[in-house]
Amino acid sequence: MKTLILAFFLLGLLGMSALAQDDPFDTSKLPAAVDKPEQFAQVGWKVEEVVSGDLNGDGKPDAAIKLAQIDASKESGIGGDRALVIAFSENGKWKRVATATKLLQCVDCGGAFYGVLPAPAEVRIAKGVLEIENEHGSRNVSRSNFKFRNDATGRFLLIGYDYVDYDRLDASNTNESTNYLTNTRITKISKGKRASNKRSVIKPTKIYIEDADGDEIEGQALHRLGLD
Repeated sequence: MKTLILAFFLLGLLGMSALAQDDPFDTSKLPAAVDKPEQFAQVGWKVEEVVSGDLNGDGKPDAAIKLAQIDASKESGIGGDRALVIAFSENGKWKRVATATKLLQCVDCGGAFYGVLPAPAEVRIAKGVLEIENEHGSRNVSRSNFKFRNDATGRFLLIGYDYVDYDRLDASNTNESTNYLTNTRITKISKGKRASNKRSVIKPTKIYIEDADGDEIEGQALHRLGLD
C-alpha cells in the first residue's frame, strides 16, 4: 500500500511539473497597474525576486520583477521559463512600463556547471541602468551581460552588451564588449601568454527590451567569435 501511495505521489509531482510548463507567460493578461509588484505573477508563475531602484530619474524606487514558472517537483519550487516585468512607482501604484519574456535564461539552462541548481539570471539596477546577467556552461562557462536604459521615448533601450567565454581547463578567455551608444565593439582574446585586442565600428542598432532575445544575441556573439 505504501508503495502504491508513493507511486501516486510521484505521478502527482510529475503532473504538476508538466502543468507548470503548460503555463506560458501571457503579456496580454498583464494588468496595467497593481498595488503590489507580486500581483504581476500569473497562474503557474511566482515572483523569484523584486529588484528596486530608480529607473526614470524621478527619485522614487521603481521595480524589476523577476518571475519564474512554478515547478513543485524542484527543491527550489521553480523550473522552466522566466519573465521580467518593469514597473514604475506612481501615485501609490506600480505601473507596468515594459515586459521581457526572452531575455532571462530559463531556470534549467545552467548546464553542467550549475547542475540541478537554478541557473543564475541576475537583475540589478544602478545609476538608472537596468542590468541583466545570464551565466551557464560546463567546461566553457559563458556569461552575457545586458544593459538597458529608459530613453526619450519612455522605452528601455539596449545600450551595452558584454559577452565572456572562459575555458576552465586551459584558462583561455574571450571577451567582447559592445557599446550601442557609441557603436563600437572591443574584442579581447587571451590564451596563455598570448593576448589580442581589437576595436571595431558596428552598424547602429536599436534593440528594445521587449524584443531582446538573450539566446539570439548570445548566439550572434558566439558566431562572430568563432565559438559556435
